[in-house]
Amino acid sequence: MNSLLLIVADADIQLRLTYALSKDYTVFQASDKNTALQIFKKNHPPVVILDLVLSTQEDDFIEGLLCLREILQNTPETKIITVIDADNKDAALKAIQNGAYMYCYKPIDNRELMIFVEKALDIYQIESQHREMQKTMNNGKGFAGIIGQSPEMINVFQLIEKISITDSPILITGESGTGKGLIAQTIHSESHRTKDLYFPVNCADTSENIIENAILAKEIITKKTFNKYDTLCGTIFFDKIDELSLIQQKKLFLALQEKTIKINNGKHYISIDVRMIAANKNDLFEMVKEGTFREDLFFKLNVIEIKVPPLRDRESDLMLLAYEFLDECKKTYRKRIKDFTRDAKDAISNYDWPGNVNELKNKIQRAVLTSDNQFIEANDLGLENPDKKIPQNIYSILTLKEARNKFEKDLIASVVKRHNGNIKRASEELGVSRPTLYDLIAKHKLTLKNDFQ
Repeated sequence: MNSLLLIVADADIQLRLTYALSKDYTVFQASDKNTALQIFKKNHPPVVILDLVLSTQEDDFIEGLLCLREILQNTPETKIITVIDADNKDAALKAIQNGAYMYCYKPIDNRELMIFVEKALDIYQIESQHREMQKTMNNGKGFAGIIGQSPEMINVFQLIEKISITDSPILITGESGTGKGLIAQTIHSESHRTKDLYFPVNCADTSENIIENAILAKEIITKKTFNKYDTLCGTIFFDKIDELSLIQQKKLFLALQEKTIKINNGKHYISIDVRMIAANKNDLFEMVKEGTFREDLFFKLNVIEIKVPPLRDRESDLMLLAYEFLDECKKTYRKRIKDFTRDAKDAISNYDWPGNVNELKNKIQRAVLTSDNQFIEANDLGLENPDKKIPQNIYSILTLKEARNKFEKDLIASVVKRHNGNIKRASEELGVSRPTLYDLIAKHKLTLKNDFQ
């Protein structure tokens, strides 16, 4: 149960408010500033209701303002609802200026105050989730177990942060192996449904009863039996939803529409209160036009779309992921491998990774298992032609973005090398400032030792 601190000098008001609030909250009570600060320091309640008049003089709200400031000085995230006389607008203004969340006038309307407390608690929880997410995003690796710090993945993380607190259906699109299932699991874990069940449904299952099969599997795993009086709560994740047959699609749409499903071979119906997340690699809109995917189901699903970028578009994440998988495999297989060789790093960076993150993980697992050395060699990775030379017509097989980046990198390397590493002369020839050239060298991961000699 959530808690709050009630700081009111008037004993009658305090008794009445405590009675009204204690049905839904754990209520700590104080009637003066010093006691209030001691209780707050010990319990840190997210919401405080503070009567600004804590002295015997009705127009003296200085003590209340001091209490407000001291609480917010160390815990600015606390939501403080101040209580003031209706004719004392100056006190209300000063309270807001000093960081109060909102105010309500005397005589206090219990229903109005309950609404204020509920909203304050909602805002506190949303902000708290945001702070936790920012911590994980700032740890240098990624967000909530998803590795990545490229701009493309930061956009995905920020979208997850925004939508996790809602119950809207989500469609996750992207190539095979990009981590769509991990993103679905993360959304569930970061949502208010995190304590409820998470149901992954493999839509490649040809059975018409795929949802029922998922529930049966969850019953076996959790040893929980669902009966006709239960409500199924949680998140259902439909992986490869583009592989559902039209019959399966119809059953799914009706279940979502009616919020009920059949269990026990159709003997019972149970209610469902679920958030739906679906993932696909094919264009569902095109499938709708072709008549292979139901239009009503498509619009039911496509409320919020998360586009997961392929690994080839996440250049700055490649080695971050590679080292993460290397460390993981070293611990699992108890190998004393120190690092990748330069050739292995180049092979990882130059490879297209059609299987995306899953392929990268599998290749590094293979390398760790088969290598007898302290360093992973390019050949250990088992990539197709890792040492192949770049063909002369390379630009014909690159996207515009890739071609532009390659041209820029090659030009910078050529000019700096021609000037024997003299950045001043190279920047003059390229027509950019020295700081800009340094930034470009860092962007393309060029080094004096390997690229300019």
